[in-house]
Amino acid sequence: AMQYMRTGLEEETKDGLKSTCHSIESIMSKMAPGDYGVNYSDRLTKGNYIMAENSMLQRVKDNSGIDVTIFHYDTRLFTTIKKSDGTFAVGTKASDVVIQSVLKDKKEYFDTNVNVVGVQYYGYYIPLINEDGKVFGMLFAGKPTAAVNSAIGSSVRSILTIAIILLVAMCIFVVFTTRM
Repeated sequence: AMQYMRTGLEEETKDGLKSTCHSIESIMSKMAPGDYGVNYSDRLTKGNYIMAENSMLQRVKDNSGIDVTIFHYDTRLFTTIKKSDGTFAVGTKASDVVIQSVLKDKKEYFDTNVNVVGVQYYGYYIPLINEDGKVFGMLFAGKPTAAVNSAIGSSVRSILTIAIILLVAMCIFVVFTTRM
């Protein structure tokens, strides 16, 4: 029963990360139709629009606790993820399995054990594809595995506590009703 609950909560996390990726991609497409690109100063462009560096991504993280990254091909261009020295993890690369699945096979990818600058994440990736069918990069949404496991543990403890309280209450009820 506990494994079933854990699997359900992991699936809920996956769905939330997937939804975050697709929502951000949809907002960027509505805000600025056209192809993704990088201008002369390494700023993300979408059509004729220059995307604000990290402001939209940071708002997502502040409101949801979900880290977000926009990749130019396999390299982090904008991200809310920070390295151990406190600087943003811009310029770091995706893993080979992510590159193969998302960039080469043009598929979405989810894993419960993605290593991002030394921290394990639940991570969801979607390809960012231009109108000509070429992959510009990808979008990542993730939560640190420790935070997800903590939330799952907290949920399981709450459910167990309620179940124990209900079991004790039922036992008391049975004892009182059988004595009458």
